Amino acid sequence: MDASATHMQQPVRDYATKEFLQLRETMRVDEALQLIRHHRSRTQTLIYFYVVDAASRLSGVLQTRALVAAEPEERLSEIMIQRVVAIPDTATVLDACEFFVLHKFLAFPIIDRERRITGVVDVSLFNEEVFGIPKTESGDELFQAIGFHISQARQASPLQLFRFRFPWSPVTISAGTVCAFLTRATKRHCSTR
Repeated sequence: MDASATHMQQPVRDYATKEFLQLRETMRVDEALQLIRHHRSRTQTLIYFYVVDAASRLSGVLQTRALVAAEPEERLSEIMIQRVVAIPDTATVLDACEFFVLHKFLAFPIIDRERRITGVVDVSLFNEEVFGIPKTESGDELFQAIGFHISQARQASPLQLFRFRFPWSPVTISAGTVCAFLTRATKRHCSTR
C-alpha cells in the first residue's frame, strides 16, 4: 500500500479540530449570541453551531444565519435542525471525504458512540485530500484550482468579469445540449422497445 493510500485510511479524528463551540439546547438565542461573542477562535471559522442536550449529546445543528435571524427569547431547541449528519469517530479520512461529496456541507461534527462531539472537521480536509490544496487562511486556492481567482474578480470591471466567465459559458451550453440530445435519444429508444 502506498503512502497516500495509507494516509486515506488514517482516523479522521486525527485531523479534527478540538476547538469548537457547543451550545445547550435550553439556551435562548440572546444567551447563545453572548457566549459566541466571548468565544475567540484564532484557528477555527465557526460555520455551524452544534447544539447538545443536558448529557452533552449532539441533538441539533444551527446555521449562523438562523441564529442571527431568530428572536432573542427563542430557545435553540426551537430553531435548530434536529437531523444532524455526523461522522463517527471510527471513520477514516476517506470516509470523511465521502461525507463531503455526498452531503455538501462545509463542516461535520465527529461523534463517539454516545453521540458526544469529539471534534469537528471542515471542508479544508477534503480540499487538501482530493484537490491537493493545503489549508490556508483564504479560499482563493480552491478557486484558482478551477481557473478563477477571487482577487481578480474583486478588482475587475464588468467587462473583465465577462472575459473571466465567458469561456465557461459555451462549455456549459454545449454540455447541456448534449445531455438533452442523449436524454431524448434514450427516451425514444426506450419507447420503441
